[in-house]
Amino acid sequence: PRGTSKLIKEEKMDKSFVIKMAVVTGAIIGIVSGVYTLLPKEASGLSWAFIVGLSITLASQGELKKLPKYFTNEACGVIWGIAYNIVVGFFMVSIGMGLTSALIVGVGLVTTVAILVHHLLLGKTAWLNQTQFIFGFVACFFAVNGANWPYVLLSMMAGTACAVLLVPITMLFHKSVAIVEEEK
Repeated sequence: PRGTSKLIKEEKMDKSFVIKMAVVTGAIIGIVSGVYTLLPKEASGLSWAFIVGLSITLASQGELKKLPKYFTNEACGVIWGIAYNIVVGFFMVSIGMGLTSALIVGVGLVTTVAILVHHLLLGKTAWLNQTQFIFGFVACFFAVNGANWPYVLLSMMAGTACAVLLVPITMLFHKSVAIVEEEK
């Protein structure tokens, strides 16, 4: 299936499709929000990470066939999240910087290295060159200060998976409605 934005453009902003996709997206997010209240304590408040994955994937015009690549990049964000904590901690403990200075230098340094690694060294690879997913998870990692990161990662991945399924699910309704309308 084509990416969300591409399909909407191809449909020439078909209002019917956009309305159906909005309803499908709203229904899924509503159901997911409810499901999160039933999860164990470690995961119950993480529906926001689901929405982060969903949003990044929609903005990236995510495609179902690239889902494993998105997951790989999100998982790589774990390594960078840990790297940020180590580097900032090093500047605070070993060099004696205050938190603000350590964040400015440490986050700046790790971000520079991450971008260089993923765009210059790994840019031609298919598996580790999607920095929007990497930094999306890093942001999630920061939000929980590294706590419960496996649950945060799974939540973000669930949102990513949901996003790439929105167009195919919406197309089921879009095509079935078109068939019914043709029969009238």
